[in-house]
Amino acid sequence: MRHAGRADWKATTARQFDAVAPRWRERGLPDGDRLASVLADLACPPGGLLLDAGCGTGNWSAALALAGYCVRGIDLSPAMIAEAGAVAREHRLDPAHANFGVGDVEHLPFPDDTFDGALCFNALDFTPRPGAAVAELRRVVRPSGRLVLACLGARSPVKRERWRRFLPDNDEIHTGNDILPWELEALLGALGWELVDQRPLFGGDNHYEAIAADLPDTVLRQTVAGSWRFVARKPPGGDA
Repeated sequence: MRHAGRADWKATTARQFDAVAPRWRERGLPDGDRLASVLADLACPPGGLLLDAGCGTGNWSAALALAGYCVRGIDLSPAMIAEAGAVAREHRLDPAHANFGVGDVEHLPFPDDTFDGALCFNALDFTPRPGAAVAELRRVVRPSGRLVLACLGARSPVKRERWRRFLPDNDEIHTGNDILPWELEALLGALGWELVDQRPLFGGDNHYEAIAADLPDTVLRQTVAGSWRFVARKPPGGDA
């Protein structure tokens, strides 16, 4: 394993996700229950303008657009963005409702207070400076707008393979920052977001979901989750 500068990190991340873009698209749009959960967290009526930061192949963006929202999706991977455009065309979504471009969540190409809400699912785990991304997301969301943010948990299939970075013959750039859910919780507070809710996601792993239900401490529950969702609000006063 070797360390990387930010430019190398981001270029490697883009290549890694380029390679899996067709498979990512095959996951399809989220089902009705998952979509309803995110819509409840966003608390934004149809017609609102949403940002999908780290949109991948646009599966969530397309589902939101079909539900009546206008969505702008960005991703570091050109292949992911190409697939997202194909998903939009497949569902006959015009660019006014689902629009995609290559972009960096640490440097969002939008004016202040542009979006009624934002989602960012498991993208900050691969960002050199997650704090910069959290600050950028806050900048582009309007006052009282919400961010629905997920990061990988300890039991994520991705994290279960990360031990390989320590193998003596592994010279690949490690592009995960290994941020922990409780670190991201603290980061959100430090950078001006108001925490509305947080909860574990298990991806159908009922065994660990049952274990988590009996754990008395949030940090303990975070250790057995596949991923962890935060719902945060930009204060009504904006930067006040």
